[in-house]
Parts: sequence; structure tokens; C-alpha cells
Amino acid sequence: MVKKTETIVVVDYELPENRAMEESLEKALKKAWKICPYKIMDKNAVLSNIKKYYKSSSYSFIFIQYDKINKYGFQPLNRSLLLSLTITNKADAGSEPQVTALAKSELNYDICDIESELVKDLWILQDQINTGGFKFTEASSLMKTRTLLIPANLVGKMTKEEITKEYPYPFQIVTKEELSKAILDQTPNTCFVEHTNIPQPMVTIIDIPSAKVLYHGAGEVPIYGFGRTLKILKDHIK
Repeated sequence: MVKKTETIVVVDYELPENRAMEESLEKALKKAWKICPYKIMDKNAVLSNIKKYYKSSSYSFIFIQYDKINKYGFQPLNRSLLLSLTITNKADAGSEPQVTALAKSELNYDICDIESELVKDLWILQDQINTGGFKFTEASSLMKTRTLLIPANLVGKMTKEEITKEYPYPFQIVTKEELSKAILDQTPNTCFVEHTNIPQPMVTIIDIPSAKVLYHGAGEVPIYGFGRTLKILKDHIK
């Protein structure tokens, strides 16, 4: 359904963080969002025309979200991209339309810069729409031929020799700048690993040339060692 819509990227420009990333967002959308036409709109402009959007099934929405987490007594902001679709019941003109979440991806600025992070998350959203959810056909064999780019902050104290024991396929430990460049250049024959902890430890492997998700599943909390996550990946490749 998304392919037949116009995607409206809803941004709250009252937040300084969003205003600062405006240029990066425009570049990322131009590079990564290929599934349908799009336009960027301020949240208030969308709200002022909300009845128009609710009466139509011609629009999908990407929201840049902030979720406050209060469980541990502090409120870090979990920034994410949420892709939604307005579903209207044409059989009942008086019914309330529903906005259904179709895909979500966490923004993780620990591993790459803003533009490349947005590109990565748009790839994830798009892949979920194209495949109807994460599908990993041929992913195992493909990962064997790719060089896995591992963000240096995930490695901890593990040496290259220790990583090789757990993951006997090509890999390279990269800096934030190196990973950002690889994503924006779509470096051939590479994929990279991302680790998120919200709401639980998860690992995602993204193929850079094809912009497809090769793996998405349970990971291990980094404090217990990245080696356990590598074992999970090795078992998946088998």
C-alpha cells in the first residue's frame, strides 16, 4: 500500500535538534527513499490539514519520534523513525480512520553521523515494506561473501584474533567516520552490524550495496561481551 501513497515526513521544527538536521534529512531522503514520492512537512502544517489526510488513504507518514524513558529515574531521548499509514474505512464514512504503524527503526548516533544514520534507517523501513517484514532468504550465504564492518565501540577489549575465533568470515573494525562514509558511498561487498538495547538487545545486519536487511534478531548486552553476539551471527550464517 505504501508504494501507492505519497510519504509525508513529519518533523517537529520547534525542537532545535530537528532544525539542526534539516539538511541531512533532505539529503538522506533523496539518496535512500525510493519506494514512493515524498515531501517534508512541519508538524504544525500537518496538524492544520489533518482532516484532509484522515479522509484519504493516499498518504503514508514518517514520524521522527522522541520517546522518554523514565524507568531508571532519568529521561534519555530514544530517537526513532516510525513509518505509518492512514487506513480509512470507506464502507463507514463516519468511522474514525486509523493510523497503523508499519515499520520502525531506532536512530543510533553512536555508530555514524546524522546523514548516514538517517539513510540506514530509511533503508530498514523500506526493506520492511518491500518484503512484508524482515525476510532473510539467501542472507546466510551472502554474509559469508561480505566484509562485516564492526563499529569500534562494540568491540570493547576483544582483539582481532578473538573476533576471528567467533566469526570466521571477513570483517573490519571501523570508526564512526569510516562507517558513515561506507554507508553514503554504498561501498561494494560490505555489510555492517548495529546493536540496540531498546526495548531489548537486538542485532541488525544491513547489506550496504543492496540496502537490505540481512539479519534482525536477538543480540547480547554489550557489557557481557560482543563475543556472544558474534556467536549468534555465526549460528545464523550456518
